[in-house]
Amino acid sequence: MTMMDKVLHVDKKKKQVTVQAGISVQALLDELKKHGLTLENLASIREQQVGGWIQAGCHGTGATLPPVEDQIVRMKLATPAKGVIEVSSTQDPELFSLAKCGLGSLGIVTEATIQAVPAHKLVEKTFTATPNEVEENHVKWLKDNKHLRYMWIPYTETVVVVTCNPVGWFKTKEYQRFAEDEKLAPARQLLIECKPELTQGEVEPLSFTELRDHLLAVDPLDTEHVRKVNQVEAEYWKKSEGVRIDWSDKILGFDCGGAQWVSEVALPAGRLDAPDMNDVHYVKQVYDIIEANQIPAPAPIEQRWTARSTAQMSPAYSANVGDIFSWVGIIMYLPSEDPKQRESITKRFFQYFRMTDVLRKKYDAQEHWAKIEMPTTIGETVQVQEQLRSRYPVELFNAKRNELDPGHVLSNHLIETLFKPSSEGFRSPKDPCSNHIGLRKEKQGMIRARARTNPFAAERVAPLKEFAEDQGRSFERTPQCRGQDSKASGGTTRLWLRFAFVVAMYLKTLCVAGWKGACLHSPASWSSMWHRSSFCIRSSSVHESACAASPPDLLLCPILLHRGRNRLVLAPSPEHRSSFLSWRFESCFLSGSLDPPKEPGCNCWVDQWNPIGAGTGPSHTPAVSDFEGQDRV
Repeated sequence: MTMMDKVLHVDKKKKQVTVQAGISVQALLDELKKHGLTLENLASIREQQVGGWIQAGCHGTGATLPPVEDQIVRMKLATPAKGVIEVSSTQDPELFSLAKCGLGSLGIVTEATIQAVPAHKLVEKTFTATPNEVEENHVKWLKDNKHLRYMWIPYTETVVVVTCNPVGWFKTKEYQRFAEDEKLAPARQLLIECKPELTQGEVEPLSFTELRDHLLAVDPLDTEHVRKVNQVEAEYWKKSEGVRIDWSDKILGFDCGGAQWVSEVALPAGRLDAPDMNDVHYVKQVYDIIEANQIPAPAPIEQRWTARSTAQMSPAYSANVGDIFSWVGIIMYLPSEDPKQRESITKRFFQYFRMTDVLRKKYDAQEHWAKIEMPTTIGETVQVQEQLRSRYPVELFNAKRNELDPGHVLSNHLIETLFKPSSEGFRSPKDPCSNHIGLRKEKQGMIRARARTNPFAAERVAPLKEFAEDQGRSFERTPQCRGQDSKASGGTTRLWLRFAFVVAMYLKTLCVAGWKGACLHSPASWSSMWHRSSFCIRSSSVHESACAASPPDLLLCPILLHRGRNRLVLAPSPEHRSSFLSWRFESCFLSGSLDPPKEPGCNCWVDQWNPIGAGTGPSHTPAVSDFEGQDRV
């Protein structure tokens, strides 16, 4: 694609430009400038190629301006099944609506015709406000400014507000209150205090983003240290208050800093004529999570806005003209090349990310396609798939994929996982006994055939199968664990003692087969640790499970099996949380405290364990301990 970087045609009358999709955004801007044109809106960086810039749903900021895919007038796609096709709002409009933000899965974008605007200058005004001042003035600022951006600085009372408007909208002059050396002085001083071996001559050439990276590298996961760095950043922006005037392509881009982990979401924010304030409330609740859990969250939490998109696969898609969306990004920098430090930061970032999951659900926030991560457990995968199906036309998208690319040669593992067809065999995560067959490449029949040829597999399954058949039901399809099956939850002690014995046999056969990490407590310890525990046995190697809810007169032992995606977990009741010990076997561990499911039954196990969804109410702030036990592969 890098060789396909030509500007093919500029239509000055229509203000449209046709380019090959391999051209970079910056090269396109440079070419447009020769014709007195520019792009209506820009993302923060310009190194992307236009094809990816379109397909990933990139965006700039401005509540009256849509994401970049809505600047596309028409485009050509190279497809495996139909060759090169052209789509537009008049030529296959349904496909055009999907393909404008098609994630590269409906065809390779080879050419695009983009709607440009006359080149213009913008007046950028930077000032700081407190979170309360932002809340008081947000609606006015959103309506009065063509471009608006907030940079929230955790652990401070500072929010950086950046507005950009065409020259002539407001009477103002360029000014800067402080010279650059004065702005950088606090950061330079702190860096020399943290690293006395550095000289002033070594520190002075560094920009602010470079200074921030050096400061964070000292101890990126120490909250007190990160708090000091954020305070220095707040001082920098207070001294950066001022106004500058330049061409729009110079103003709208900005320095994003060094290597980093970012999670960005788009959430509905009402209509431009009636914003609902959910955008500001969202960030303030992120603040609450950060402070309650002492997360070492660096600055900034960046917030921008766009109008709705007409691309059906865009996170900002809406059929309602006038709807607006807010884009919010949380961040953790990777300020050094030390692999251990980067690994620790990565782990902490994903804890931070998971803690905000409750807010994403509450505010219907959707992950930016360019920043979505591959789910790492079955539970996460099913959750993401269900969320995508509730937000996007996944069935239509898959139908077009199969039509244009029947062999899925344009796909990848992430796309195949996120857009797994619903017909491929997994049940809703609301069904706690779901086999999640659709999450594995092998089909159920193939797996069972393989199990029949495995002597250990037959030995492992036999006790459970015998137990299920003895209770008058097929082992192939177990009842839902809701305590409604009279035979499964009738509660005779004999039945449950028999099942405990079966579990012991199952563990023994696993150990014979070479499995590791099984722990079985003696019956004497059961009553002191567990009460009314919910449990579920799952063996994904043969895709069979047996589930039930324990009666009050029998107390089962804590067991945790680990082999890939195989789990057996018993979750304690609230009154026994203090006895909920950590069990660690090789790379898999479970710790912290859990509330029992709202409904009786076994809908909590490691593969599908979401602490936020269990025992979390509107007033609950997720804690670090909620996430320490999540297994990531």
